[in-house]
Amino acid sequence: MIADCEVADGRSRPRRREWNEKREPKYPALVPLARRLEDLRLERRLTQRELARRAAISRNHYEDIAQANGNPSLIVIMRLAAVLGVSVPALFEPEAPKTPDGMRLVAKEDLRELADASKAFAEAARRVASD
Repeated sequence: MIADCEVADGRSRPRRREWNEKREPKYPALVPLARRLEDLRLERRLTQRELARRAAISRNHYEDIAQANGNPSLIVIMRLAAVLGVSVPALFEPEAPKTPDGMRLVAKEDLRELADASKAFAEAARRVASD
């Protein structure tokens, strides 16, 4: 990022902004997407440059998106999802917290739904086997 600074003669010249300077994101609503992208990128051990290359965008554009300072188009979101191997909706869903042993927490409602589906599958399998 380029910023202005004054020199001794009163004119300003560009300088590089320090990376550790904290700034509010330009698009605060995209912060969850930015965090999710970075989590997925790190899980897949990709550099920002490599992810951007595979998604056919510039590294600077990806960096802006990852810091919620860029507003990606739907096409860019679709490319990023494809490179990361997830669906587009999955980019907007927070990841479920993990337990210390690496297992994921699951809502009781989801377990009930899974149990009901398992029972229905077992019943269908019994009917097919008896025919």
